[in-house]
Formats: sequence, C-alpha cells, structure tokens
Amino acid sequence: MCPVLQAKHPKSHHDHDRQSVGKQSDGHAPSLVEYENTYKLEPDSRFHETQIREIIAKVLKENLTDNSYDARVMSHRCLELSEIIKERVKLLDMHRFKIVCMVIIGQNSEQSMMVSSRCLWNFAHDNFASFTLKKELYYAVGMVFVTYAE
Repeated sequence: MCPVLQAKHPKSHHDHDRQSVGKQSDGHAPSLVEYENTYKLEPDSRFHETQIREIIAKVLKENLTDNSYDARVMSHRCLELSEIIKERVKLLDMHRFKIVCMVIIGQNSEQSMMVSSRCLWNFAHDNFASFTLKKELYYAVGMVFVTYAE
C-alpha cells in the first residue's frame, strides 16, 4: 500500500475564487428567481371605496381622541396613522394594486384649508378615498390612492 500524497495549500484570506455553496462571492445570498410577466391587464377585484373610507374614518377616530394640538407630536402621528391605514387597506387583498396613503393634521384656528391632488391613472381601475375628521383644535384628512399595477 502506497501512501497518498496530498498537497497542502496554506489558507489565505486572499483566495477570492473559493466560495461556499450557498453564498455568492460578495457574501450575499443568491438572487431570487425572476418570473415572466403575466400580462394581466384586468384586476381580480375592484376598488372598495366605502370599505376604505370606513377604514380611514375608524383609524382617525380611534387614534385622535385627545383635543390638544402640538405640531411636533402631530407630525409623528401623521406617519403612524398613514402606516396603520395602509396596513389595514392591504388586508382587503386587492392584489396587484399599489397603495399610497397620506394623513394631514393641521391646527384649526379659523383659517381655511384646501387639500387637492392630481394623479395620472386609469379611471377604469384606479381610484381614491378620503375622510376628514374635525375636532375643536385641529382637523385631520386621511387619503388613500389605489392604482392597479399591470
């Protein structure tokens, strides 16, 4: 029996051509499989305007119970409320729709305010819903825009 000679290579941190099986050379996980487009031009479900308006109203009424207005607090509250509304709208399972949610809270000091928006969209599938909550010292406007992603 003859002994098998094996060459020993010193391990170096400069070996770039060696990879582990599950990782790319840069250390990130392998890229996900890309699927072909379905070319689906019509949505499976329609826009639920009344349900979305009810979601906006419920979130604003539940979370804006105090009657004081502080600009610093309300700016953070706008972010929180828009995220809550967006997550609840996602639960309606409107697949392939993009959801944009905005909440505006302002001090009510007898001034007038007009909120307007302009969108480029397909009137057959895209839509929006809004709700305005008026309190003694502030007002809140919640808006949800839903566009179909073909």
